[in-house]
Amino acid sequence: MNCKNCIFVLIGIILLIAEFISASDVIVQSGTLDADTQTLYVSSSSHRVGIKTQSPSEVFSVNGTFAIRNTTGTLGLFQDTSGRVGIGIVSPNYALEINNLAKALNVSGLLYINATSVGIGVSNIGSGAKLEIKSNTNYGLNVSTIASSGTGYGIRAFGEGSYSQPSYGGYFEGAGTAGVVPTYGIYATASGPGINYAGYFANADVYVEKNVSAQGFIDRSRWCDMTGSEALNALRNINGNVNINHTSMPTCTRVSIPRFDSETNLTINEDGRDIGAYISYLTIVDQELLNKVEMLETELCNKDNTYSFC
Repeated sequence: MNCKNCIFVLIGIILLIAEFISASDVIVQSGTLDADTQTLYVSSSSHRVGIKTQSPSEVFSVNGTFAIRNTTGTLGLFQDTSGRVGIGIVSPNYALEINNLAKALNVSGLLYINATSVGIGVSNIGSGAKLEIKSNTNYGLNVSTIASSGTGYGIRAFGEGSYSQPSYGGYFEGAGTAGVVPTYGIYATASGPGINYAGYFANADVYVEKNVSAQGFIDRSRWCDMTGSEALNALRNINGNVNINHTSMPTCTRVSIPRFDSETNLTINEDGRDIGAYISYLTIVDQELLNKVEMLETELCNKDNTYSFC
C-alpha cells in the first residue's frame, strides 16, 4: 500500500469505529475502566464501581455529594460531603433530615412521622398531639427509669399555655369494656430504698372529673384558724341557711377552682370546698361541743351526782 494513502486509511478506520460505538453498546470484557479520570471507575480486581474515587470500598462508592431526582426534577435523596443525608432537602443539618412531607416516614408499620406529628402504632394521627401512641397490648407506653443519683422520673411532663386556654402537664383517659377488666388512663408504680411516689404533681392543681378512690388520704392542707366559739357560730349560720352549698361554708374552707369549659371554650371558676380545711373546721366544732357538754355535765352533777356521767 502506498504510505501516502495510510493517513486516509487510518481516518477511515477511526470513523468506522466511531460509527460502531455510537450505534452499539460498549462492552469491556476485562481490565479496569477509568473514564474522565475517576468520574467513573470500574475496578477489575475488586469488581467494584467508584464515582470520583479509584478505591471504591463498597460495590458502589461515591466520593462527594450525590442526589437522586425523579423525572420532573423533584429531589428525592441527597448526601453532602459530611455524610449527612437529606430526603427532600438539599442542605441537611442532621445525620438524617426529612423535609416537611405529609407522610415522611413509616418504619415497619410501627413508627409514623408526618409534617407535624409522630405516631407509634397509628398512621392516621388525628388527635392534634405531637406524639400519639396506640397499642393493642396491655401497655401503650412502658417507661422504666433507674436513676444512679438524684431524683428518678419515669415520665416528667410540663404544660405551659396562655391564660385563656388550659395547660396540662398530663391529660389521661381510659376506655375499655365495662365489667370485664379495669382500664387505666395512667398506671404508675414506684419502688426503691428512698421516698417513693407513684405520682408527683408540682406547682399546679390536680383536676379529676370523676371519682377518686384510695385506701387512705394523707391531708397536708391548711388548718382553719378559728376559735371554738367562732366555729360553732359558723355552724349555726350554716344550719340557718336555706341553701346549703359551698359558698355557705366557712371562709377558711371555701376555694375557687378554675376549669376549662369545652362547650363555651372559656375558663370558668367552680366553687369548691377544701376537704382538709373542712375536716379541721369540724374538728374545732367537735372540740367546742365537747367542752360545752362537759360544762353541762359538771353543772348537772353539781345539782345531782346520781347521773352515770358524774
